[in-house]
Amino acid sequence: MTLPPLFPLSTCGGHWQTYEDALYQEFQALKAARLSYRGLRLSYRTAPLHKDKESSFWHLTSEGPDEQTRTPDLERCERLPWVAPIIAEGSRADGINGPVRWYENRRGAHTNVVLWLHAEDYAVVLSKRDTYALLVTAYCLAPRRAERFEREWQEFWQPP
Repeated sequence: MTLPPLFPLSTCGGHWQTYEDALYQEFQALKAARLSYRGLRLSYRTAPLHKDKESSFWHLTSEGPDEQTRTPDLERCERLPWVAPIIAEGSRADGINGPVRWYENRRGAHTNVVLWLHAEDYAVVLSKRDTYALLVTAYCLAPRRAERFEREWQEFWQPP
């Protein structure tokens, strides 16, 4: 699997607003690609809007519990170009072999699909609905979270 290069803030001369605008263009390209996951078209959360940008955009580029006060996460931002190739690979992958390990878990009333780029400890999370898959978030895994992902992945593929 070939990933696009990271897209660091320095690409935009360190100017945050220029970078945010470029990231949003990348997000718009992701939406325009009309991706699907295992036959389910990919959908994006639009509300609530913040700075005229969709909720899904902020969940791919920032962190925090409150939609209006999320803070930029440069690791998420840099990896935004990776989201589409990970979804495409995860859609083809068997879940066990290859660069993208995937597994499902329940969060509330929904089944989530975790697409885990194991070598980079980066994950894209989708939520399965009846007729589509919702792009929930993407982020880098801290060591403790990577350990949890490993346990959940093993339990999914090798149930007791």
